[in-house]
Amino acid sequence: MKKTDIYKDFKIEETHYDKKEIACSIAFKCLLIVVSVFGLIMDFSAFNSFLVGLTYFGTFISFMCLIIVSIFMVLDVIRFCTKKDFRIRVLYIIKFILTVSSVFSMLFICALVAPAVFKTFGAENFSLFGNIFSYILCPLLLVFDFMEFDYNFNSKFISSLYGIIPFSIHYLVILFISLFSDFKWKSYASGVAYLKMPYSVLDYSLPENSWWCDQKATLSIEKGTVGINQIFLLVLFLVVIVGIGTLLLYLKNRRFIKIYNIKKEDNNIEKEN
Repeated sequence: MKKTDIYKDFKIEETHYDKKEIACSIAFKCLLIVVSVFGLIMDFSAFNSFLVGLTYFGTFISFMCLIIVSIFMVLDVIRFCTKKDFRIRVLYIIKFILTVSSVFSMLFICALVAPAVFKTFGAENFSLFGNIFSYILCPLLLVFDFMEFDYNFNSKFISSLYGIIPFSIHYLVILFISLFSDFKWKSYASGVAYLKMPYSVLDYSLPENSWWCDQKATLSIEKGTVGINQIFLLVLFLVVIVGIGTLLLYLKNRRFIKIYNIKKEDNNIEKEN
């Protein structure tokens, strides 16, 4: 099989059924839900309201992942008891793009926000355990859950582009709120009191930042990463998200091929007997 075949839209007639695997999936999703709920409780308790918490991309994605994982756990319980698989393609796609977004938020927080955040342990809108559970543990558990139990998702290479949808929509909504309202976010860093965007690196109102700034980016322990061209940063984010999606699909499809013993014969994908 050629390397390019790893992204073929493989077709199968029957869903792989392994009762032990399903039981493990249910147990793992229970663990993921517990970790996610704990992280979100700690996270939301640090904000003024539930809606304010959702304006932070990482928290929003963690909340959405909790919902989709809960749905998959219920479907796994049904599958375990009845052998009927109701995990339709739309649900797989939603879970895939949320997993990609969760990994991106982890990288985003660790690379661009953490330097300022982890200095301000006592900040009013900062929860150390909430951030660790929501932004680090949950993404790692989600990736394992996706790779280990969601290989039934028949995907094409174009599926890797779906991951940009949550970030793009969330960013545009928050940008609209920022531009056309007086709402401001309390800063998680000590360098500034309020921000026009949830994260300093995306705050176009800071003197160090602008849409077309040509300043040299700096990693400030007070403000996080600032001085990055906003247009360049957004394009970079989209490229990183697509890269994460491509990697996850590649690894997932390798497991898919192994489980179903798929081989390529005369340009047709067939299942080995």
